Amino acid sequence: MNTREARELVYELMALFFSGADVLNSKQSHAVKSESPLITLTTIAIKRPQNPPTVIIGGVPVSYHPTTLMLQADLYTKGAPVEIAPGYTVPMENTALNDLVEFCNFVNSEYVANWSQGHDVALAVNGQVMDTTSLINGAGYEFRATVELTLGFTEQAVGYTGILDPYSIKYRPQEGKPNPDDPGDRPPDGDVSGGDTGQTEAYIEPEFTPSASGGGSEELAKESIGYFTEAEITHKEEKLNGKQS
Repeated sequence: MNTREARELVYELMALFFSGADVLNSKQSHAVKSESPLITLTTIAIKRPQNPPTVIIGGVPVSYHPTTLMLQADLYTKGAPVEIAPGYTVPMENTALNDLVEFCNFVNSEYVANWSQGHDVALAVNGQVMDTTSLINGAGYEFRATVELTLGFTEQAVGYTGILDPYSIKYRPQEGKPNPDDPGDRPPDGDVSGGDTGQTEAYIEPEFTPSASGGGSEELAKESIGYFTEAEITHKEEKLNGKQS
Protein backbone atom coordinates (compact mmCIF):
# COMPACT_ATOMS: atom_id res chain seq x y z
CA MET A 1 0.00 0.00 0.00
CA ASN A 2 1.27 3.50 -0.84
CA THR A 3 0.23 6.93 0.42
CA ARG A 4 -2.32 7.54 -2.31
CA GLU A 5 -4.03 4.22 -1.67
CA ALA A 6 -4.03 4.82 2.10
CA ARG A 7 -5.61 8.25 1.72
CA GLU A 8 -8.20 6.83 -0.67
CA LEU A 9 -9.20 4.31 2.00
CA VAL A 10 -9.93 7.13 4.46
CA TYR A 11 -11.76 9.05 1.76
CA GLU A 12 -14.02 6.07 1.04
CA LEU A 13 -14.76 5.63 4.75
CA MET A 14 -15.69 9.30 5.14
CA ALA A 15 -17.90 9.13 2.06
CA LEU A 16 -19.61 6.10 3.56
CA PHE A 17 -20.39 7.95 6.81
CA PHE A 18 -21.24 11.34 5.27
CA SER A 19 -23.49 9.86 2.60
CA GLY A 20 -25.59 13.04 2.44
CA ALA A 21 -22.63 15.40 1.98
CA ASP A 22 -19.98 16.18 -0.61
CA VAL A 23 -16.58 14.65 0.28
CA LEU A 24 -13.53 16.04 -1.52
CA ASN A 25 -9.75 15.66 -1.50
CA SER A 26 -9.01 19.35 -1.60
CA LYS A 27 -7.68 22.33 0.31
CA GLN A 28 -9.79 24.76 -1.71
CA SER A 29 -12.90 24.12 0.32
CA HIS A 30 -14.05 27.75 0.31
CA ALA A 31 -14.17 27.72 -3.50
CA VAL A 32 -16.76 24.94 -3.59
CA LYS A 33 -20.34 26.14 -3.71
CA SER A 34 -22.80 23.43 -2.78
CA GLU A 35 -26.17 23.18 -1.15
CA SER A 36 -25.00 20.07 0.71
CA PRO A 37 -22.59 20.01 3.65
CA LEU A 38 -18.96 19.67 2.56
CA ILE A 39 -16.15 17.54 4.00
CA THR A 40 -12.59 17.97 2.80
CA LEU A 41 -9.65 15.66 3.46
CA THR A 42 -6.17 17.19 3.48
CA THR A 43 -2.85 15.34 3.78
CA ILE A 44 -0.70 17.08 6.41
CA ALA A 45 2.44 14.96 6.67
CA ILE A 46 3.90 11.47 6.55
CA LYS A 47 6.09 10.00 9.29
CA ARG A 48 8.25 6.93 8.74
CA PRO A 49 11.62 5.55 9.92
CA GLN A 50 14.96 6.28 8.29
CA ASN A 51 16.12 2.65 8.44
CA PRO A 52 13.19 0.31 7.82
CA PRO A 53 13.35 -3.48 8.12
CA THR A 54 14.61 -4.97 4.85
CA VAL A 55 14.46 -8.51 3.49
CA ILE A 56 15.85 -10.10 0.32
CA ILE A 57 13.34 -11.83 -1.94
CA GLY A 58 14.94 -13.65 -4.84
CA GLY A 59 17.94 -11.36 -4.70
CA VAL A 60 15.78 -8.22 -4.66
CA PRO A 61 15.76 -6.00 -1.53
CA VAL A 62 12.32 -5.15 -0.13
CA SER A 63 12.03 -2.54 2.63
CA TYR A 64 8.95 -2.35 4.85
CA HIS A 65 8.28 1.21 6.07
CA PRO A 66 5.95 1.48 9.08
CA THR A 67 4.17 4.67 8.00
CA THR A 68 1.90 7.14 9.80
CA LEU A 69 -0.21 9.32 7.52
CA MET A 70 -1.51 12.49 9.17
CA LEU A 71 -4.74 13.87 7.72
CA GLN A 72 -7.03 16.81 8.44
CA ALA A 73 -10.78 16.50 8.04
CA ASP A 74 -12.79 19.73 7.75
CA LEU A 75 -16.57 19.79 7.93
CA TYR A 76 -18.39 22.79 6.41
CA THR A 77 -22.10 23.14 7.00
CA LYS A 78 -24.85 25.73 7.01
CA GLY A 79 -26.09 24.25 10.28
CA ALA A 80 -29.61 23.41 11.35
CA PRO A 81 -32.57 25.83 11.34
CA VAL A 82 -33.80 27.10 14.70
CA GLU A 83 -37.51 27.69 15.12
CA ILE A 84 -38.00 31.02 16.90
CA ALA A 85 -41.79 30.90 16.58
CA PRO A 86 -44.31 28.67 14.87
CA GLY A 87 -43.58 28.96 11.16
CA TYR A 88 -40.38 31.05 11.57
CA THR A 89 -36.98 29.34 11.21
CA VAL A 90 -34.62 32.17 10.29
CA PRO A 91 -31.59 31.62 12.58
CA MET A 92 -29.19 28.71 11.89
CA GLU A 93 -27.59 26.68 14.67
CA ASN A 94 -23.88 25.78 14.46
CA THR A 95 -23.92 21.97 14.32
CA ALA A 96 -20.45 21.50 12.80
CA LEU A 97 -18.76 20.48 16.05
CA ASN A 98 -21.48 18.02 17.03
CA ASP A 99 -21.63 16.51 13.55
CA LEU A 100 -17.88 15.95 13.38
CA VAL A 101 -17.82 14.43 16.87
CA GLU A 102 -20.35 11.88 15.62
CA PHE A 103 -17.89 10.93 12.88
CA CYS A 104 -15.17 10.51 15.54
CA ASN A 105 -17.51 8.17 17.42
CA PHE A 106 -17.80 6.19 14.20
CA VAL A 107 -13.99 6.04 13.86
CA ASN A 108 -13.76 4.65 17.41
CA SER A 109 -16.47 2.03 16.78
CA GLU A 110 -16.12 -1.72 16.41
CA TYR A 111 -17.22 -1.34 12.78
CA VAL A 112 -14.12 0.71 11.94
CA ALA A 113 -11.94 -1.57 14.07
CA ASN A 114 -12.99 -4.50 11.87
CA TRP A 115 -12.60 -2.33 8.76
CA SER A 116 -9.05 -1.45 9.83
CA GLN A 117 -8.17 -5.07 10.45
CA GLY A 118 -9.53 -6.07 7.06
CA HIS A 119 -7.35 -3.48 5.29
CA ASP A 120 -4.32 -4.04 7.56
CA VAL A 121 -4.31 -0.39 8.72
CA ALA A 122 -4.91 1.51 11.96
CA LEU A 123 -7.16 4.60 11.86
CA ALA A 124 -7.42 6.88 14.90
CA VAL A 125 -8.56 10.35 15.92
CA ASN A 126 -5.53 12.47 16.82
CA GLY A 127 -6.21 15.33 19.22
CA GLN A 128 -9.30 17.44 19.71
CA VAL A 129 -12.25 18.28 17.51
CA MET A 130 -12.13 22.06 17.07
CA ASP A 131 -14.68 24.65 16.02
CA THR A 132 -12.87 26.65 13.33
CA THR A 133 -15.79 28.67 12.01
CA SER A 134 -13.88 31.96 12.23
CA LEU A 135 -11.22 30.63 9.82
CA ILE A 136 -13.55 30.23 6.87
CA ASN A 137 -12.45 32.28 3.87
CA GLY A 138 -15.72 32.87 2.08
CA ALA A 139 -19.46 33.00 2.58
CA GLY A 140 -20.44 29.68 0.98
CA TYR A 141 -20.73 28.02 4.38
CA GLU A 142 -21.46 29.45 7.81
CA PHE A 143 -19.91 26.90 10.16
CA ARG A 144 -16.78 24.74 10.21
CA ALA A 145 -15.19 22.09 12.45
CA THR A 146 -11.80 20.40 12.13
CA VAL A 147 -10.20 17.20 13.41
CA GLU A 148 -6.89 15.48 12.73
CA LEU A 149 -6.74 11.77 11.89
CA THR A 150 -3.83 9.36 11.69
CA LEU A 151 -3.64 6.25 9.57
CA GLY A 152 -0.94 3.68 10.25
CA PHE A 153 0.04 1.26 7.49
CA THR A 154 3.09 -0.43 5.98
CA GLU A 155 4.54 0.80 2.71
CA GLN A 156 6.87 -1.42 0.70
CA ALA A 157 9.88 -0.14 -1.24
CA VAL A 158 10.81 -2.81 -3.76
CA GLY A 159 14.01 -3.16 -5.74
CA TYR A 160 17.61 -1.97 -5.69
CA THR A 161 16.40 1.59 -6.34
CA GLY A 162 13.23 1.13 -4.26
CA ILE A 163 10.85 2.22 -7.03
CA LEU A 164 9.32 -1.02 -8.28
CA ASP A 165 5.58 -1.38 -7.70
CA PRO A 166 4.68 -3.19 -4.47
CA TYR A 167 2.62 -5.49 -6.70
CA SER A 168 5.95 -6.82 -8.00
CA ILE A 169 5.89 -9.13 -4.97
CA LYS A 170 4.05 -12.31 -5.97
CA TYR A 171 3.27 -15.48 -4.05
CA ARG A 172 3.10 -19.12 -5.04
CA PRO A 173 2.39 -22.31 -3.07
CA GLN A 174 5.47 -24.06 -1.75
CA GLU A 175 6.12 -27.52 -3.12
CA GLY A 176 4.73 -30.22 -0.90
CA LYS A 177 2.72 -27.78 1.22
CA PRO A 178 -1.02 -27.04 1.13
CA ASN A 179 -2.26 -24.52 -1.41
CA PRO A 180 -4.29 -21.78 0.35
CA ASP A 181 -6.18 -21.14 -2.91
CA ASP A 182 -7.40 -24.73 -2.98
CA PRO A 183 -10.55 -25.13 -0.84
CA GLY A 184 -9.47 -28.68 -0.02
CA ASP A 185 -6.23 -27.43 1.51
CA ARG A 186 -7.71 -24.64 3.60
CA PRO A 187 -7.67 -24.96 7.40
CA PRO A 188 -10.94 -25.93 9.09
CA ASP A 189 -13.33 -23.27 10.33
CA GLY A 190 -12.25 -21.88 13.67
CA ASP A 191 -8.55 -22.46 13.00
CA VAL A 192 -6.85 -19.20 14.01
CA SER A 193 -3.29 -20.50 13.83
CA GLY A 194 -2.54 -18.44 10.74
CA GLY A 195 -4.08 -20.65 8.07
CA ASP A 196 -1.74 -20.23 5.11
CA THR A 197 1.30 -19.14 7.16
CA GLY A 198 4.33 -20.85 5.66
CA GLN A 199 2.32 -22.35 2.81
CA THR A 200 3.41 -19.82 0.19
CA GLU A 201 6.72 -18.35 -0.87
CA ALA A 202 7.38 -14.88 -2.26
CA TYR A 203 9.08 -14.03 -5.52
CA ILE A 204 9.59 -10.87 -7.57
CA GLU A 205 8.04 -10.15 -10.96
CA PRO A 206 9.24 -6.58 -11.70
CA GLU A 207 6.53 -4.01 -12.43
CA PHE A 208 7.08 -0.27 -12.66
CA THR A 209 4.75 2.73 -12.96
CA PRO A 210 6.18 6.28 -13.27
CA SER A 211 4.88 8.77 -10.72
CA ALA A 212 2.42 11.48 -11.73
CA SER A 213 5.23 14.01 -11.28
CA GLY A 214 7.56 12.21 -13.69
CA GLY A 215 9.66 10.52 -11.01
CA GLY A 216 11.63 7.39 -11.81
CA SER A 217 12.26 5.69 -15.12
CA GLU A 218 12.18 2.20 -16.60
CA GLU A 219 15.98 2.16 -16.79
CA LEU A 220 16.34 3.19 -13.15
CA ALA A 221 13.81 0.62 -12.04
CA LYS A 222 15.80 -2.14 -13.77
CA GLU A 223 19.00 -1.32 -11.86
CA SER A 224 20.24 -4.23 -9.78
CA ILE A 225 23.27 -5.40 -7.81
CA GLY A 226 24.83 -8.81 -7.50
CA TYR A 227 24.39 -10.88 -4.36
CA PHE A 228 25.20 -14.23 -2.85
CA THR A 229 23.30 -16.33 -0.34
CA GLU A 230 26.06 -18.68 0.82
CA ALA A 231 29.84 -19.03 0.87
CA GLU A 232 32.08 -22.07 1.18
CA ILE A 233 34.79 -21.85 3.84
CA THR A 234 37.78 -24.22 3.65
CA HIS A 235 40.30 -24.92 6.41
CA LYS A 236 43.98 -25.15 5.52
CA GLU A 237 46.68 -26.31 7.88
CA GLU A 238 50.20 -24.83 7.73
CA LYS A 239 53.38 -25.66 9.60
CA LEU A 240 55.35 -22.87 11.24
CA ASN A 241 58.86 -23.67 12.52
CA GLY A 242 58.09 -27.32 12.50
CA LYS A 243 54.85 -26.87 14.43
CA GLN A 244 51.41 -27.40 13.09
CA SER A 245 49.13 -24.36 13.28
